[in-house]
Amino acid sequence: MADDRDTSTLRGQLRAYLVNKGIDPDKPFLCLNPQHDDTTPSMTFYDRKNFVKCWSCGAIYSLFDLIGIDYNLPDFAAQKKQAAALFPTGLQGYSGPATRPRDPGGEGFRNGKNNSQNPMFAIDTLQTMKAMNQEKKGGSEMETKTKPQDLRDKYALWHSWVTQTSYWNERGINQETIDRFQLGYDPGRDVVTIPCTSAYYVARAVQDGHGPKYVNMAGVPVQLFNEIALEAALNEPAKPVWIVEGAIDALSLCQVGAHAVAMNSSSMTGILLTALDRKHALPPLILCMDPDSAGEKAAAKLKAEFEARNVAYMTCSVPEPYQDTNEMLKGQEGALLGFRNEIEGLVRVYIQEQAEKRKAEQLQELQKTSFTSHLEIFYSQQASNVIIPTGFPKLDKYLGGGLQEGLILLGAQSSLGKTTLALQIANQAAKAGELVIFFSLEQSVNELIQKSVSMGSGKLLTQWDVKQIAADQVDAGDSRIMVYSQAVDQLFTYGDNLHVIREARTITAMAAEVFRITALTGRAPLVIVDYLQVILPDQGDQLNEKRHNVDFNVSELKRLSVERHIPVLVISSLNRGNYETDISQAAFKESGGIEYSSDLLLGLQFQALDPAIKSKQAFDHDAEMAANPREVQLKIIKQRDGIAGARVNFKYHAAYNVFEEAGF
Repeated sequence: MADDRDTSTLRGQLRAYLVNKGIDPDKPFLCLNPQHDDTTPSMTFYDRKNFVKCWSCGAIYSLFDLIGIDYNLPDFAAQKKQAAALFPTGLQGYSGPATRPRDPGGEGFRNGKNNSQNPMFAIDTLQTMKAMNQEKKGGSEMETKTKPQDLRDKYALWHSWVTQTSYWNERGINQETIDRFQLGYDPGRDVVTIPCTSAYYVARAVQDGHGPKYVNMAGVPVQLFNEIALEAALNEPAKPVWIVEGAIDALSLCQVGAHAVAMNSSSMTGILLTALDRKHALPPLILCMDPDSAGEKAAAKLKAEFEARNVAYMTCSVPEPYQDTNEMLKGQEGALLGFRNEIEGLVRVYIQEQAEKRKAEQLQELQKTSFTSHLEIFYSQQASNVIIPTGFPKLDKYLGGGLQEGLILLGAQSSLGKTTLALQIANQAAKAGELVIFFSLEQSVNELIQKSVSMGSGKLLTQWDVKQIAADQVDAGDSRIMVYSQAVDQLFTYGDNLHVIREARTITAMAAEVFRITALTGRAPLVIVDYLQVILPDQGDQLNEKRHNVDFNVSELKRLSVERHIPVLVISSLNRGNYETDISQAAFKESGGIEYSSDLLLGLQFQALDPAIKSKQAFDHDAEMAANPREVQLKIIKQRDGIAGARVNFKYHAAYNVFEEAGF
């Protein structure tokens, strides 16, 4: 009894079986017997009795009979087993394949073949559906669970019936276009068919007013008609692609020699944009939407998206009194051809203009590398170049007027006065009206003030004198007080130009301070860093080796000078082994990067180490250190934009923290 109920339940799935074969059970259809030679609908489905009958041959088939034919299963038990596999729950959840439509003529469909290799269907439908699903899900990938049904055999069948309708002729579509795009007719539904991909087609009712004009495929996303035109046009120079709403409008344009793609609905702009995003290159596009509110809305959206994607396009509308391109074709094919030629002519002009514009832009870019352009930049930079005098006339002469944009390294042995020399340059530059930022990583602000006052006293006050007077540890009548007061008053006249910063101890912090001060003042400063080897690595910096840290700091200080277009003077230690030899690039401590990154490399040493002097007398380091004043020499070891090798002699009054150029 249970077996009979199971059989009856399965038998009742015939309607679902037919639907999943692409058959409308409520309309007559071709006989399902593969040996039947009838080419017109002759079979009817009887819902109440659960069988189909062919009125031409009289054959009657149940679900099991059809499964036996489709799966080549002559035994009823095997047929029932297959039915149970197709409908495991007794519900209409058919999971079997659609059967291949038979060849009514026995020799192939129209033109002797089924057009399975038609380039129209070169678009990967499964990938299209995946892309659309991904777009709908906000970017998350969603695989299509079932492979889209291949409909090319159905297209061929419908194409073979196209002579049964006059619809295409009434639309002005000729036989060449019908065959090219495999346009068809389904008499069972009285619709014409327009293949779009191997798994999607557009069905249009032949008679208006008898149900919906267009019949969409249930459960299949809308897809473009003739998407392949986007690629085909690339093989033809300056060949644009028309973008229209309806497939029949696209067919009309194709018939007069254009490349055209249809969205199949004004609301389906997304499928077009998805297709465009899949292409590596695109031809120019002509946007020709219907002259209604939906068309205007779609056009506005597409124009915005085209511009965002940098797609070359132009818009147009069909001339009155026509509503679309097919109306023009029906009215007069020559009118549509003329319209197409006019618009595509404008596109060619636009393309030419754009090409000339791009060429002009490229020539302009090329001109930037010409020597003439470089000369113009050179003289422009020279005119606006920041030059900050050191206050030492002979040195400034060798430096082309003073310190200029770039990284400047000042090296000397310990206790030879390199901080004092840098501070004196800072004071003299500030006094001349220049902005100076002095990063002091070792000496306090008080020490720098004491040195500056002593420096400005005219060799009358030592640093110790300044410290005693400031602490009120001298008699009121002491003559040194007057000298001190004059030196301090002098500092007040330019002190606002000199900023001493001790808190910034990393490159990042220094750069931030330079940015802050320049932003507030609007002036290009001289930056002085005292000194290179004690700059701390930025937090999180994994450079543990001191040498690597120094190289990194040199590189970053160079970058600061270039980005801000300012001179950056950095004090550096020297290798102890070079204290008694003529100074060179190799003497700079712990960094090979100094040699490569520096624009100006200055070395402070005893005059006695000058080869011209050392060759005549023995060098005594202790005697040179004890001399008052010390005779020292500043050697220009490297100068990227000037002459290297020059030497400037100084007298260094260590007790009074002041340098004097010898002979001045």
